[in-house]
Amino acid sequence: MRKNGIIFLVILLFFAVLFLYIYSNSQTKQSNQLTANEKEFAFRIDLKSLDSTLNLEGKIGYSDTVDLAFKVKGILEAGEMDIKAGTKFKKSQLLFQINNRLAFLNYLQSKNHYHSEILAAILLLEKIISSDELLKWKNFANTLQENQLVTVFPSIVDSEEQSTVQNLGLLKNYNSLKSIEAGLSDYFYLAPYDGVVVGLTAKIGQNLKVNQKIVRFVSTDKKSLRFAMDSMDYNRISEVQKILISNGNANLLLDWDDRQMKSLGSKVVLTFSIEKRQKFAIGEILSVKISYQTKKIFAVVPRKMVQNSSVNVVGSKIKTQVEVIQIYGDSMLICGLKQGIKIAR
Repeated sequence: MRKNGIIFLVILLFFAVLFLYIYSNSQTKQSNQLTANEKEFAFRIDLKSLDSTLNLEGKIGYSDTVDLAFKVKGILEAGEMDIKAGTKFKKSQLLFQINNRLAFLNYLQSKNHYHSEILAAILLLEKIISSDELLKWKNFANTLQENQLVTVFPSIVDSEEQSTVQNLGLLKNYNSLKSIEAGLSDYFYLAPYDGVVVGLTAKIGQNLKVNQKIVRFVSTDKKSLRFAMDSMDYNRISEVQKILISNGNANLLLDWDDRQMKSLGSKVVLTFSIEKRQKFAIGEILSVKISYQTKKIFAVVPRKMVQNSSVNVVGSKIKTQVEVIQIYGDSMLICGLKQGIKIAR
């Protein structure tokens, strides 16, 4: 009986070993089969920068648009010409002015008072400095006449002279007078460059508030090229090799670093300055060709690997969403994956 039990245990052990062998062999075959599938269908992602081109259209317009507004309030008066939309002007021409009679009278009063202070100081200074040194103060006093701008404050080298000037507050009062004098320029507007008026919002004789806009004008010395592109395209640019504009007859290369950018939602508006000597007309439409290198976020994969903008990443049970940039033939340009991972069909 005991012998039969031993035989039964031996037989049971034999079948257990046989089962483990068969199961292990099956798993090995399945593992070998998966490896074969990966070798046949897996694709390794290799991110790289690509050369690309954007073909756009731009429009030539004026640059340096300015809204004229005064820093002071008062009655608006005409300048050297009758200003209206379309009026052309030259640099340094007086375009507008604000009635400055009260401000000018205040300046003259302050100037006369300071002139009296300097004359009184000269009577004291002639007792402590030489006649040659005193001459600079007399010349300075002469610049305080009504029809002259106040000149540079005299230089001081003598310590006793310095003490007298400081005690009388001459330098402090000089700076106050120069500040009033500088403020008079706020009542006049001289053209900063050659330009043309494009719009008015105020009339001669109108009582203006501080910083109230009265006219808009643009420079005719400079022109600009403005065009829009998708924000997505703009953000993919790593380095621009060339940006060429043309109208069929004339070509011009622009410097990408000279651009001015303004974001408008899904669009980016770029502006480039164009020199006056370039014979592109205001309002002219030009072709814009940007040759650039993309940032290193793209991969070219077999088209069959992508289904409904998603891929199967080897080792992951969840499909990964990607952005399809371009389809050409049996390949796709996509982004959204990491370097070196593998995807399977």
